[in-house]
Amino acid sequence: PLVTLFAGLASADGDDGGEGKCMGWRQTAGCSPSGRREPARDRGCDVSIGQDWSGYCECAGGVRAAESTCTHESFTCEAKCREQWAWLREQRKKRAEQEKEVESASADDNLAKLYKRGKGFYVMGNTELALRHFREALKLDPEHGACKADYKQAKKLEKLLGKLEGVMGKEVE
Repeated sequence: PLVTLFAGLASADGDDGGEGKCMGWRQTAGCSPSGRREPARDRGCDVSIGQDWSGYCECAGGVRAAESTCTHESFTCEAKCREQWAWLREQRKKRAEQEKEVESASADDNLAKLYKRGKGFYVMGNTELALRHFREALKLDPEHGACKADYKQAKKLEKLLGKLEGVMGKEVE
């Protein structure tokens, strides 16, 4: 049997108010699940759907399951809706894990960019911007050894430059 769902109609956060709930079998004509509807031949969720029936199971949230031609094994819509929602939940879980991986990779990328910019500003003698970038990088990874060391070094230089400015009475470049 073909399985099609309209997941866009189901809530993405899983709160559709009836996940897994079956609404019933929807009979169609012409041995095609997309054929003309035959509402008089619709059936309940617990009825065994015959092998020569065409149509689909309507599940809660606008999800369709077990779209069937006239050649399929017998089944109940109750079971098919449960299976379809279990599959949907699994897909949501996988998608959430993938999004976390992307966020993690993005954070690592940002960390590297911030650290590299900080190093660049430090080499150019702009300790203020170097320290700002090192701080932002350390917010993403407080245990980044090289960044911590460079931050401390830039901080010492800033302190030394501050003392020199105090002695000389003007900004030191």
